[in-house]
Amino acid sequence: MMLNGTPLLILLLTTSIYVTNARMFSCACPTIRTFDQAACNSDYAVVAMVTEDPTTKNKYNLGVIRNFKSGTAPTEVYSRYAMECVKELKSGKLYALAGSIQNGKALLSLCDFSFEIGNGVLPPPTPDCSSISA
Repeated sequence: MMLNGTPLLILLLTTSIYVTNARMFSCACPTIRTFDQAACNSDYAVVAMVTEDPTTKNKYNLGVIRNFKSGTAPTEVYSRYAMECVKELKSGKLYALAGSIQNGKALLSLCDFSFEIGNGVLPPPTPDCSSISA
């Protein structure tokens, strides 16, 4: 069955625009947060040496140096993504990380906090949550 060229072209263009917009907007984060904001409003907040886990895609092992939350710090984190939006960490680097814990797993999405720490400069030892609202 042959379709008229014009409706087919419109269908292809509409689909292309939809997919492009979905990719663009799914990778956008509402605001840029500071480490204090992220740490105060997250389930976990750590400074850790990150190593990629070769057995599981999007999984990183954490050598925690500093835990900013009460309770046990996660020893692994999973990069959560939608479409092509994935948070990638560099193995062997030191990071300040803050994200959510769901079903017992520490997750890190594109909009969660991850900051590579260079030259041994660490964030403040205790985030100030007194002036931060959710």
